[in-house]
Amino acid sequence: MDNEEIAGALGLNVATLTGEWFRDYPDFHTAIKEGRIHADANIGSALYDRAMGYFAPEIKVFVIDGNVVEHEVMKHYPPDYKALQFWLTNRQAERWKNKVEVEKKQECPVIPQEELDAIYARNLEKQKEAMAKVMGRAARLGIANYVDSTAVEIDD
Repeated sequence: MDNEEIAGALGLNVATLTGEWFRDYPDFHTAIKEGRIHADANIGSALYDRAMGYFAPEIKVFVIDGNVVEHEVMKHYPPDYKALQFWLTNRQAERWKNKVEVEKKQECPVIPQEELDAIYARNLEKQKEAMAKVMGRAARLGIANYVDSTAVEIDD
């Protein structure tokens, strides 16, 4: 039980339990702490058994010649991967963490404005040359009337 549940069972509020009662009844406080340690140890042991796998006695019931016969056998419970994962991620977090941490951030270089302007100017010139070729072909094919050259004109 947590402190709130214990206080409720005793008809107290949590502040009274953790203040007055723990102070005035140190043996009571010690018993609660030791009980929690004992419970945690039992759970840890059970988790360890689940992680490693274990054998446990089990009673098998057979009917032989009309008679019910009980026979104790040792049943094997294989390791449980979730228990293994939980144990390792909590006990050896640095070696078995669930998420990958990025050690080095990738930096994006800043391109100077002059270089960007030069790239833009080169691309603009290529677009003008391509448009001139398209308009020349359109004129040779006699379809220049169908191409709106004003829609594609590029101003500097």
